[in-house]
Amino acid sequence: MPRRDLALQYHLSVEPELVPGLPFSRQTRTTSSAGARGESAGEGIYTTHIPAYWDSQLAFEEVGEPPTTLYLVKVRDPSEADILSPHQDLSPPGDVVVLARILKLDADKPLDIGRAELIVERWIAANPHLLDPEFDAGPPPHAPH
Repeated sequence: MPRRDLALQYHLSVEPELVPGLPFSRQTRTTSSAGARGESAGEGIYTTHIPAYWDSQLAFEEVGEPPTTLYLVKVRDPSEADILSPHQDLSPPGDVVVLARILKLDADKPLDIGRAELIVERWIAANPHLLDPEFDAGPPPHAPH
């Protein structure tokens, strides 16, 4: 993933069919995500630059349903200061926009971050406008959701 854009992050989700281009506040859910770190009781969406860390942490914790899908998202106002931090961001659902479904996860295998990064690099190459710091994938903060 381009190391200069802290807003482009990953989201591990139990929801297999999130719609690219929509913020989480406008997504229709088909799967309960109670207990998953993928979101916080509907109050916030967790994202990270290093999903392999969270994939292994969730497997260790064995709490709730394990994530099944890895998404590329854009966070309106990321709190992370370092691209290499395993730290997670927690953002309001309207501030996290799904950009692309990257991988289907296999609970019996570790997350293949090399493959994920390659898919993301190719996706970004086909969508260079995402690297523009002025690009905002979601609705403006004042727009109704």
